[in-house]
Amino acid sequence: MKLVEAVNDLITRINDLLEEEEYSDFLLERLFRIKSEIVDPAVTTLRAHPLHAERADAILALYQAIEQYIVLLQQSPERRDERRQKVEGAKSLVRRVVLGRQDQEGEVEVLLDEIRKWQWKTSLDANGRLVYSTASGTVVPARGVIAEQVGPQVIEQAVKAQRPYSDKMRPRDVRGEPGGLILLEGERAICVGDLHGRYDNLEHILKDKNNIRDVLAGRTHLIFVGDAVHPSSSAMNSPEAYEDSFCVMLLIMTLKAENPFNIHYLIGNHDAAHVGGVPAGRGQVRQDKLFKKFVVAKFGHSVFDRYCEFVRMSPVVAKLKTATGNILLLHASISPRVLSEQGLINIFIKGRQGKALQDLLWSRNYGQEQLETALEHVGAKFVISGHTGPTQSRAARYGFEVIAEGVAAHVHERQLILNAQGNTFGYADIDMTKPLPDKVSDLRAPDGKPAFRILRPKGAPAEPVAAPVDGFDPDESQADIPPVS
Repeated sequence: MKLVEAVNDLITRINDLLEEEEYSDFLLERLFRIKSEIVDPAVTTLRAHPLHAERADAILALYQAIEQYIVLLQQSPERRDERRQKVEGAKSLVRRVVLGRQDQEGEVEVLLDEIRKWQWKTSLDANGRLVYSTASGTVVPARGVIAEQVGPQVIEQAVKAQRPYSDKMRPRDVRGEPGGLILLEGERAICVGDLHGRYDNLEHILKDKNNIRDVLAGRTHLIFVGDAVHPSSSAMNSPEAYEDSFCVMLLIMTLKAENPFNIHYLIGNHDAAHVGGVPAGRGQVRQDKLFKKFVVAKFGHSVFDRYCEFVRMSPVVAKLKTATGNILLLHASISPRVLSEQGLINIFIKGRQGKALQDLLWSRNYGQEQLETALEHVGAKFVISGHTGPTQSRAARYGFEVIAEGVAAHVHERQLILNAQGNTFGYADIDMTKPLPDKVSDLRAPDGKPAFRILRPKGAPAEPVAAPVDGFDPDESQADIPPVS
C-alpha cells in the first residue's frame, strides 16, 4: 500500500470519528489506534527524508486536530462545531500537501510495509505457540532464543507504543498524575498470578479456553497482578532463566501495546524494585540486580530503561465492576492504611516506598477483621492477589486455606490467592455479568464452572520441594520482606 492509500485510510477513519457526538472510552481507543497504526509510523518514516518533512507535519497536525475534537466532546461539547472546522482545515492541508503535490522525484511512494516495520501482530500458530508477525517475517518466540529473533528495537517499541488510560478509566491523583487505580467494566476478566519467568505457563493460559481469541478481540480483560519477572527460585541464576523472565515481560508489553484498554499489568514487589521500590529477591539472592545485569548485557541500558518506564507507568490496583459489587485486584494484600478509593488513586503520593504502597506489594497480614474492614473502606467485596505461594506450609504460617496446592487459596473467603509459576498452575476466569456470591471460592466463569482454573500440561515434571531451614522456606527469607510499622 502506498502513502496515498494510507492517508486516504486516515481521512476515512477521521470522518467516522466526526460523526460521533458523545465522548466514550471506545471513541478514545479508536483515536489511539489511528495514531499507532497510521500516524506514528507515517510521520517517523517521512521525517527520515528531509524532502518530506512538510508532509509529516501536515499528517501530525491533522491528528492533533481530531484529538482536540475528541477531548472537547468530553470537556466542552458546545464547542464541537468550532473544533470540527479545524479538523476540516487540517484535512484540506493534508490533501494538498500529501496527496496533491508533485516534487522533482515524482510522487512519493512510501510502502506501509516500511512504515510499519516496527509493528507486529500476535496470534497462535497451528501448534498453539505464540507467533509475532512483523514486516521482516514471522517470528515464533521460543524460550531461550526469543531475544535474538525479536531484537532490541522491537523491545523498545513495545514500550513506546503503550497508550495511556483515559481519566475515567484511570483517575488522576491530587498532583494531576495518573493514579494507582484503574476501573474496569465488561463481561469477563482473566486474572493471572505471579509468573516469575514462566513463559511456557503464560502460553498455556492464553490458549486455554481460546482465551487469546477473546483477548485479542477486545471481549475480555486480561489482568496480571505483578511479578512476571525474576526466576521462581534463588537457585535459578543462569542467563537462560533471566532471559525467560525478560521474555514474559516482553510478551506482556507487546500484547498490551496492541490491546491497551483490555490488557492490564499491575505492579508487584519484584517489579517495583526496579523503579525505586524496596529491593527484591529470593532468599539472599538480589534478583533485581541480576535481572538488570542480564538485560543491560544483552540489550543495553536503553532497553532496560524502557522496561523500567513500562513498570513506572503501570497502575497498582484494578477494580472490577460486576453486577452486584466490586472485586479488587492487586499484588499482595489490601492495606489498612488505605481508607477510601481515593487512597488507592493517591497511592504514589508518598513515593515508591510509601508504607501503604508497601502493604499492597508485600503484606501477608491476612487477619479476617482487618481484611473485611479494608475492603469496606475501598468499596469492594473481594480481593484477588498473588505474591504468596498457596501451599499448605504457607497456609499454616499465614492463616489462609488452600483450594489447590500451589495454585490457589482463599483468605477467610474474602481474598483469592493465585499462582502461575509452578509446573501445576492456574488463573481465575471471572464472569463480570453475574451477581457476586457470598464466598470468593464460589466465583464462577462465564461457562458456569468455578472461576479458578487448574492447569497441568502433559508431561510436566513434579514440583521441586525446597527443604525448610529453621521453619522458613529458603526462597522466602524474612530479609526480603520489608518491615511494616
